[in-house]
Amino acid sequence: MYARKEIGTVIGGRYEIKEVITHRDREVSVYVATDIETQEEVALKLNTAFDRVRRETKFYDYSIRDLEGFPSKRWCKIWSWEREYHGYGAIALDRLGPSLDTLINEVEESKFSLKTTLQIMNQVITRIQALHERHIVHRGIRPDNFCIGLRGSKTENKVYLIDFDLSKKYIMDGVHIQDYGDNVGNQDWTSLAIAEGYEPVRRDDMESAGFLAIYLLKGKLPWLCEYRSSSVMRGKAITALQELCKDLPEEIITYIIYCRSLQFAQEPDYGYCRELFRQVFEREGYKDDGLCDWSTPQLVAESESMEIAHGSDDDLASRNHSEEDGSATPFDGDTVDGQTLVTETTEACSAEYLNLRTRQVLRLMKRIP
Repeated sequence: MYARKEIGTVIGGRYEIKEVITHRDREVSVYVATDIETQEEVALKLNTAFDRVRRETKFYDYSIRDLEGFPSKRWCKIWSWEREYHGYGAIALDRLGPSLDTLINEVEESKFSLKTTLQIMNQVITRIQALHERHIVHRGIRPDNFCIGLRGSKTENKVYLIDFDLSKKYIMDGVHIQDYGDNVGNQDWTSLAIAEGYEPVRRDDMESAGFLAIYLLKGKLPWLCEYRSSSVMRGKAITALQELCKDLPEEIITYIIYCRSLQFAQEPDYGYCRELFRQVFEREGYKDDGLCDWSTPQLVAESESMEIAHGSDDDLASRNHSEEDGSATPFDGDTVDGQTLVTETTEACSAEYLNLRTRQVLRLMKRIP
């Protein structure tokens, strides 16, 4: 049974397939589909591993349905036969814009600017934290699992985390899971610990985000050209961080060192991780205007007109990209479980705190006396 369907196929008597978004593999395909009753467009995900569909549906229904920066489920149906050994499931979700993997191939030299990457990473870490706050590890942090809002909309610079069919609860009945060696995930993006056989936990989602940052800035990772899992594992193990992060801000290597220093059940310091990227943003003197490399001319023009009208010294981001209109500002205070995540330099993330935390990480890795 394959998840690939012909254009025009009607799924569940309700959704007509209009175009292909992606064929992830033989099991999973995602389409743009139209509700034949309302004519509303959705993203329709078909998965022949219908046990994963059940699990993903539960996450949408009970764990992440009210989280900002995550799509909402519209509909779900599972078909199975022959004592449930065969079948497939379908989930209709909010239609979003293209993935980061698609966007990076549209820009010059197939890599993002430093400004855009820093803005993305602030949102990526916030999305991961929000998921972890619900006791879920994603286990698939990679560029094709992050999408922006629809192009031309107020959310076209907002980053959404998608695809939870490999996700898993890391706290069960109030107790952190043990290491059972269930090291699933795409080998190109998993952490070094997973490559060595450990169970994915919070630290591994965060390290994968570090690989994402490097990929967005360079357009490549040294092991992406390898086809055998053993070659990928060896590539990660032998590639020195200094070489991996060559010509990149030193905060990125600090970030990865920090992630690798975390213990199996240890909670990451998300505020510290965000501030590492914020520190680079401020040092480079970038304007927090909410614009990214893919921003449409209309959004760029609106931002420029606002700057002319109000002056360049004003906080354009807070006016032009407020929470009220649903748009995204790269370093806005986002929310997790209803609480604002303040990303300004606070007492908890002051320059002194950043320096102290960084020195602790480097000492732990025996990089400085």
